[in-house]
This record gives sequence, structure tokens and C-alpha cells, in this order.
Amino acid sequence: MARDDTVFGYYTERYVEITHIAATVQGGTSGGPWLNDRGEAIGLQSGTISLKSIPVGVANVIPIGPIRELLRSRQTTATPTMGVAVEETWQQQRDFLDRFPPQTEGLVVKILKSDGPAARAGLKQWDVISAVDDQPVRLSGELLRIIRAKQPGESVKLSVLGPDGTGRRELTVSLGKLEAGWPEPEKTSDGEK
Repeated sequence: MARDDTVFGYYTERYVEITHIAATVQGGTSGGPWLNDRGEAIGLQSGTISLKSIPVGVANVIPIGPIRELLRSRQTTATPTMGVAVEETWQQQRDFLDRFPPQTEGLVVKILKSDGPAARAGLKQWDVISAVDDQPVRLSGELLRIIRAKQPGESVKLSVLGPDGTGRRELTVSLGKLEAGWPEPEKTSDGEK
């Protein structure tokens, strides 16, 4: 593995939990299984890191645990979401960072779904989220782990700094369901979905 823990990658309007594996893979292998040395499935290929369309030797793999649970439960999933995509402050340009007090850390709201839970609660693009449920956040994975530990409909409290470095405020966001646009499964004659 390229790293021991999972991270979150942003794919087509949603975050996906992935593991990085040190490997060069060809295009078109997404959805294929990854096996360990005992022949056991450890995940599914979901992408690769590349530079100018050339793979750099790191594959993105969805861990097998959530897939195994989905197959076991046969339940329609319910993933909590705020309807945002964030970047860490260290990823921003100097002119943006100069608006904030020195050593400000947090997550910059880069994409905000206009009708999403966070927008309805008053979060704005370029706001900086410094804490979630009173826990400081400086890495996107920290925010996502807090959110993913909850259920749609539950709330999170955000500590937010405005895009000009002022206007510290608290917001409460009622989490939505990422799969809200997915059709509900049809019930069978025995009442099961």
C-alpha cells in the first residue's frame, strides 16, 4: 500500500473513501478487483493518479469493507452529506491566505451545492470551516470522518470564518442524503426491497 489509512477523493460531485496502493494501472480497469497474496478481495479499482494523462504509480482503490456490508445488508445506502467540496488552507494562493490571521487553519469551501444542506444553513463559497462539532479540522478527511459517522437528518455545528478573514460565526447544518436523487428500489411481492 502507498499509505496505511484511507483518504477521501472527490469524484463527480461526491467524496469517495479510497486507499492508495503503489501500482501502475492501465485505463479501463475501474471496477476491477484488487486481491491480496492469499487471493482475497481487498477492494475495487476506482481510479489512478496521473500527471498529464500518464500514471504515476498510485492507484485509487475503494476498500472492500463497505462493499461487503452493502452485499450483506442488501439495504439502500444512506450517506450523509453537507453538499460541499473543500480544500485545505495550505492549498490556497498567498493572496487568499493574507486575508486571514497568521496560522489560520481550516477547510476552504470551494464548491457549494446551491440547494444543499450547508448552503441552506448559510455557508458561503470561500468561507473557512475551522471546527466541526467543536473539533478543529484542518484536513478534509477530518471533516468527512465526522460527517460519515452520522446519519442523514442529524446535525453538525460548524465554526466558520468569512472569506475576508473576519465574521466568525457558528452554523448548524442538518445533513442531507447523498443518494437523495437515486430511485428507491422496487418492493418485491414479499415486501422486501
